[in-house]
Amino acid sequence: MTRGIDIKRWGLQALAHGAKMILYQGYREWNCIPIHWGALVDFDGAPTERYTAAGALGRLFAENTDFIARAQPVPSRVALLYDHTNVLVSASMGGDDFMRTALRGLHEALWRAGYGVDFVTPEHLAHADYDVLFLPFAMAVSESAGQALAAFVEGGGRLVGFAKCAMLDGRGWSWNQRPGAGLEAVFGVRESWITVDEAPRFTLAIDGRDFALAGHHHRQDLTLVGGATAIGAWPDGAPAVVRHDFGAGRAYYFGTHADIAAKDSRAYPDAFAALLAGEGVTPACRVTGSGDLQLIDAHLLRSGADNLLIVCNEARERAEVDIHLPGIAAARGQDLMGGGVLVAPAGDGPRVSLALDARDATAIRLMP
Repeated sequence: MTRGIDIKRWGLQALAHGAKMILYQGYREWNCIPIHWGALVDFDGAPTERYTAAGALGRLFAENTDFIARAQPVPSRVALLYDHTNVLVSASMGGDDFMRTALRGLHEALWRAGYGVDFVTPEHLAHADYDVLFLPFAMAVSESAGQALAAFVEGGGRLVGFAKCAMLDGRGWSWNQRPGAGLEAVFGVRESWITVDEAPRFTLAIDGRDFALAGHHHRQDLTLVGGATAIGAWPDGAPAVVRHDFGAGRAYYFGTHADIAAKDSRAYPDAFAALLAGEGVTPACRVTGSGDLQLIDAHLLRSGADNLLIVCNEARERAEVDIHLPGIAAARGQDLMGGGVLVAPAGDGPRVSLALDARDATAIRLMP
């Protein structure tokens, strides 16, 4: 049964993702439907806790109408490529589990590191306004998609690929050189050999930090071309991770399925965070504190210099969190849902401290 706190949390979640209208299914419980959907009033028309919660949301919207009408979520700077043709080719070769786990692994690791991500398809690459683009298990890459990815990097974007990237073309045929589709020049690598290794391990060095990481299923041996630099190594010293400047951008290539290995990993969120931070890409909201932080969902809505921070606790336990907001100029905050909040100004952006009960949510207006 839907509770009032669910109405509050779901409404604020919708607002955080850019919704401008909320439609409730059923104002009054329906006798003709034997499942209680959680209408705002009961069978007799008496208000419920859901009615009270919806009313509180309505007042918040009414008191901030101008801001909400103009505000948009702060856009993600990171995206994952999702190509339906690649999904079909992967499934036809029995690799659908690889594809699914790669998507989940990358999304989970980036989420744990504080980064929201978008998904972009090949036909939209020409207009992809992102700083970094990851290629989860991108085994099939057409010539046109390869050209679009090359243009993305050449124009200043950052590209991250993994083992077997661009192994096949848009028909599912093998490219002569891998990675194919012209991406050899972008990544600065050429496959010299690939072998099954169920537990490949390698080291990665980024900005003075060393990471010991586990790969997955394949070790792809790489020949460096075009002035690329190895920043990761297999135990025998051969290149495992390569960085290559291309045009105004940069590309990274992992010689194993690090996107899959990232699933349920404690190490990869830190490694990917270091890679992104080294490229000057920081999360809009960085959450620390107690509780299940993976289930703390923080988003910023912005209109000009005005910001609204929405925080939802999806966990079944109370959380006490500090949220760092790089690049925001704010000295104080007002909890629009009536709770307490502490805003501590800092040089690189304020830190907002608050406590949220299980399944609770709040909205905080940030002011200079």
